[in-house]
Amino acid sequence: YEIDRAFPDRMVALEADSKAWHGTRTQTDDDRERQAALERAGWFFVRTNWTEVVKHPHQLIARLREALGWAAA
Repeated sequence: YEIDRAFPDRMVALEADSKAWHGTRTQTDDDRERQAALERAGWFFVRTNWTEVVKHPHQLIARLREALGWAAA
């Protein structure tokens, strides 16, 4: 499987959703199946979108730090 950004030592996956890649029913179903398989293998997912990246980056960083078990700065 491909993950947008992975932190393999912590088994954390960052996935950025967009309508271009996650907009159809088939794409959504494929994403759901891929995520479920990786979660069964122990991965934790943080999902984001363009709005969060551009308008709320501190929010995304806080969510990533929490997922990675890092203290918020």
